[in-house]
Amino acid sequence: GGGGGGRSKRARREAATSEGGEDDPENEDAAEPKRAPRKMKNMNKPWEDDTVDHWKEESWGQGDMPNPLLEESSFAVLFPAYREKYLRNVWPQVTSALKAHGVSCKLDLIEGSMTVSTTRKTWDPFVIL
Repeated sequence: GGGGGGRSKRARREAATSEGGEDDPENEDAAEPKRAPRKMKNMNKPWEDDTVDHWKEESWGQGDMPNPLLEESSFAVLFPAYREKYLRNVWPQVTSALKAHGVSCKLDLIEGSMTVSTTRKTWDPFVIL
């Protein structure tokens, strides 16, 4: 036997539960105290209103932003060499589509990167995302 004094695992388990297990009335006060129910769980939450469509995107028009952006935002993405020919062909369309929103873009074929940045004429601050 594995140090159990000749008893099986089942016999050792039964002996352990009868010597001070969960059903023993003497150890009843040693049990963990019950937790009080949480008060905040059942409160009404204003963001769980079923009448509001949280996934609806708000429309953004050209006159919705009265002042220009204070800071320029930009990001650059590296592209693989095999995409260079494709990007060179479509870059005029990309430039004109972004220019309509007041966003500038630059294609650097030597470095293999595309850079997009806002300008003072940008009227939709989220278009760069």
